[in-house]
Amino acid sequence: MMSLGRLRDRLRNLLRRVRGRKMAYVIERISPVLRGWAGYFKLSQSKRPPEGLDVWVRHKLRCIAWR
Repeated sequence: MMSLGRLRDRLRNLLRRVRGRKMAYVIERISPVLRGWAGYFKLSQSKRPPEGLDVWVRHKLRCIAWR
């Protein structure tokens, strides 16, 4: 899914810029992006759901928290 790849790229860029910040700040930055993407695509019929997106986001947040 092309839009899922673009979402991950956008989140990667955001997460690079917030390294060293508090977790509340990080979540404050990525939350509108995730909510906007989900809101835009919630009414569409896709062939498959965005598998692994939640796992991927949690993994990235855990990596930031461990630093």
